[in-house]
Amino acid sequence: MKYSLIVVIFCLAFKLSAQDNIRKNVFYGNQYYKKGEFKQALDYYQKAVDQSEFNFKANYNLANAYYRLEDFETAIERYNKIKEYGPSPADKVQVFHNLGNAYLMSNKIDEAIEAYKSALRLMPNNEQTRYNLAYALELKKQQQQQQQQNKENNKDQQDKNQENQQDQNQQNKGQNDDQNQQGENGQDKNDQQNKQDQQNGNNGDNKKDGEDGQNQQDDKSGDQQNDEQQNQSEQKNRQQEQGKISKEQAKRILDAALKKEKETQQKVNEGKLIKAEKTKPKNKKDW
Repeated sequence: MKYSLIVVIFCLAFKLSAQDNIRKNVFYGNQYYKKGEFKQALDYYQKAVDQSEFNFKANYNLANAYYRLEDFETAIERYNKIKEYGPSPADKVQVFHNLGNAYLMSNKIDEAIEAYKSALRLMPNNEQTRYNLAYALELKKQQQQQQQQNKENNKDQQDKNQENQQDQNQQNKGQNDDQNQQGENGQDKNDQQNKQDQQNGNNGDNKKDGEDGQNQQDDKSGDQQNDEQQNQSEQKNRQQEQGKISKEQAKRILDAALKKEKETQQKVNEGKLIKAEKTKPKNKKDW
């Protein structure tokens, strides 16, 4: 009995010591995070997570540090790990909201939209999440319009290239016919007495001239095709740039979201946060 009591006391002391270390690592991580030294903050958060794999606060702060270091893929992985076991609905809302931000910064618009919707199902009146969702939906609309425009432009370019190729083939055929006709007229004007010798010479010359003319025409055709391919490539690059989401534009909006989250957290600490409605809506909204 005495031995069992000693073991229990030892285990309890070890657990309390581990929890104390976790709190210290999270505390030091927070200090570095507030100063903008996210790499140092990440190291302390990682130590806390290593000591308690499913500690919500340590994992959430670790994910935020990865986000601030612009390692969005790792941040997404971390947010997804803890999105279902937040201590309260408000904690889950913050996770889903930041998960949407990380998806948006990774140009994964569909995933961002779903994450924002998940946050709004828990807290429908969260204005910042509603704003970010509206922004993501607008980006989705622009992306679809750009894809449709690119499809139409590619079809127009293909039709134009086909027409140019047909015109070029017809032009080549007409020039070859003219060269053959010139060769026949030249042979009729030769002196009859030296017809055989001159005919052999003229045939050689005409053949050479024909080959030179054809080579020049082939060079011209090749240059034209190269120019068309280069123009098509440049046009495609421009279209891709136009369809690309501005990272700086998204970052400005999402930085404002993070500022809003800090203000919300401060209100929580002061006990001024308005509780979200607990009643579920009768009809599921498509935010």
